[in-house]
Amino acid sequence: MTNIEKILAQRGPMMSGELAKHLSIILKVPENTASQKISRSKNVIKIKGFFSSNQSFCYLESHKKTGNLYEDLSRAMFDHGRKYWFCLNAIRLSNGMIFKTELECYTNYPIVRLKGHKPFSVIMGEFVKNKIITYDDDCYYLAPSFSGSSLNTVKSRAISQIKKTVLNDFSQIIKNIGLVSFNSVELFAEYGKFRWGVKGVSYITGLKTDSKPGFVVGDIILGNPFYFKDVEFFLRKIEHIQSFSKAPRLMPFLLIDNIDNDALDKFKKKGIVIGFIGELFGQKYANALTELIVLLNNIGASLSGTPDKFIKLIEELEIYNKSLVYNIKGSLFEYFVGYLIHQHFPNIDIGRIIYGENEKHEVDVFAYNADTVVIAECKTTQNPIDVDEIKKWQRSVIPLVRNYIKTQDILSNKKIIFEYWSVSGFSSDALKRLTDFKNATTAFTVVYYDTDAIKSRVHQSKNKALSNTLNNYFLKSNM
Repeated sequence: MTNIEKILAQRGPMMSGELAKHLSIILKVPENTASQKISRSKNVIKIKGFFSSNQSFCYLESHKKTGNLYEDLSRAMFDHGRKYWFCLNAIRLSNGMIFKTELECYTNYPIVRLKGHKPFSVIMGEFVKNKIITYDDDCYYLAPSFSGSSLNTVKSRAISQIKKTVLNDFSQIIKNIGLVSFNSVELFAEYGKFRWGVKGVSYITGLKTDSKPGFVVGDIILGNPFYFKDVEFFLRKIEHIQSFSKAPRLMPFLLIDNIDNDALDKFKKKGIVIGFIGELFGQKYANALTELIVLLNNIGASLSGTPDKFIKLIEELEIYNKSLVYNIKGSLFEYFVGYLIHQHFPNIDIGRIIYGENEKHEVDVFAYNADTVVIAECKTTQNPIDVDEIKKWQRSVIPLVRNYIKTQDILSNKKIIFEYWSVSGFSSDALKRLTDFKNATTAFTVVYYDTDAIKSRVHQSKNKALSNTLNNYFLKSNM
């Protein structure tokens, strides 16, 4: 082990400048000589391109296993590369996964070319190149080395739908009161070369200049307690636009559910309108969203005990936000199946990402007990699952998950059950393929649930409320 490796092993990941100071003391050489040795070292992983003074963030392969690598990188980027930190922090606040258009809102990087600024696409390319994040299906993910246990794709997707629903409801309010021109409102739109959650053209007195209209712009951030550093991106975007010559007048809104008092005061002094969800839409609307986020935050606690809270939540959402409850039906069905499985498999995860060599798959329900591992695919499609979906499950998903299980000491000797749940059932070809697959397979067990089988499984739980939820929500909405 080299001196550089010893320093990192003892002190943890650090910036190259700090590492050079420690190395210069040990070797009794100038710091610039120590820096050259660090830059030439092939045994140290270096993240470059984000930090002041051309520094690098240095760490060892062993640090990937500690679970602290994200925090170390985040601190380094906050102190030495703040403008890049906004991107990293936004992905963390979205539980390790975020859609591209949303992430564009939460940075102060332009989405179209702006003199003196690197465009968003270039910045994110640097994150991917340095293996900090991965990108596919229009989503950014924290890479496995940096995500640890923070990745919760079910929560990420559900909160994304919550944001879209709230933005839709907000846009309806500002249209109805005449704050903006009725047909001018856009969601996730470009204005001033930056992305915004909502944008509308306004001709009201105070915003328009002569015949030139002003604009209402806004972003939404939900699901955590937020501090000034978490929402500072919004001020930076506003400041950029206001620096333009002859910039139109703006009315900026930040929609939020929980913000630190210090951040609130700073935003008010800057003339930013803080739109609290409860004050805009009513406390019952806000409470239903809060309960949903609590459910998504703590899978184990949410699935243990009776499903009464889960059932009540669906009922409340159907009253106060029917469009939302429909849009997140897939996520809620995963919890529904998770509750049924959790009765016999106490160790459970919803939305776990399984990584292979060059691929990954989001497992809807992953659970195990002392003897058995169960992996469930959950579908709420309007139409029956077709044979191509089953082929993909057989040929891609199952081998990937089996290989993962083999590498996990706690799981490798357990029996494996692969389940496929579909509220709309299966096409005749898909059903035949599933039946043949089930009968031919001996290495693991295959179980599939169509509408009738799901009803039977729920009936076995002897919970009438759960049965009503299945019939009145998951099945009725698919008819």
